[in-house]
This record gives sequence, structure tokens and C-alpha cells, in this order.
Amino acid sequence: MKISRRQMLLGGTATAAIAGIGGIRVFTGEIEPFIAGFVRHALPETRFAEGSAEDFAKDYLAKTEVEQSKIDQLMRAQRIVGYDGLDLLFGGNLSYEGFKRRVATMFMLGSDFFSLDGSQDPVRYVGTADICGNPFARLT
Repeated sequence: MKISRRQMLLGGTATAAIAGIGGIRVFTGEIEPFIAGFVRHALPETRFAEGSAEDFAKDYLAKTEVEQSKIDQLMRAQRIVGYDGLDLLFGGNLSYEGFKRRVATMFMLGSDFFSLDGSQDPVRYVGTADICGNPFARLT
């Protein structure tokens, strides 16, 4: 099979256009849906009430100092490999593990997660819990 110069240019142009469109999709996006999906991924056995993860994502972004560049990197990687892929790629990274635990903990503390006594009711997010950052602090 012989490929002409014209076919090569057309094929290269088409490939570049498809890659460009895919790149635009990967490199743009909202952070709130990513955080909502991330909390669902971090708590896989949890049934979420409708809109709970999304409400949490809004509060999380409003009340925490989020490093936009780090979350953007996770968002781009997630779009390519998925949430499970993030665990495979960054599972041993302490920064990633800390972020995952922080997001899950903030959701659990701001919801009725601990008061459901094993019932099948979905977890409802109520609001961010303003707690002390040191679990060993003496609050007297």
C-alpha cells in the first residue's frame, strides 16, 4: 500500500484536529463536578442523597484554600484514566492520599454519616463542620 503525500497531509491534519478537540475536553472543566465525583469515589460503599456530593463540593471549594493547579492536574488525569486510575497512578503519593482522606473526612463530618446506625438511608450533607484541626487538642 502506497500512501501519497496528499493522503499523509490530510491524515495528519485530521489526527491533529481530533487530538485538539480531545485536548480541549481534557484541559477544560469545572472543579465542582470533579470534587463531587471524587468524594463518591473516596466513599464507594456510601449511598449519597441526591445533590449531597454537589453541595459538599461547593462548600469545600468555598471554605478551603484549594491549590487550583494541583486540582487541575488531578482533573486532567481523571478525565484520561478515571477515578480508579488516579488511585493506580498516585496511590503511593502521600499528597494524593492526604487529599483523598481530607475530602472524605470533611464530607463525613459535614453529613449525617455517623448518625445513620447502619440503616439503608442515603447520607445527607448538611454543611461543613467547623472543627479544630488538631484532634488531640484539649478544648477546655
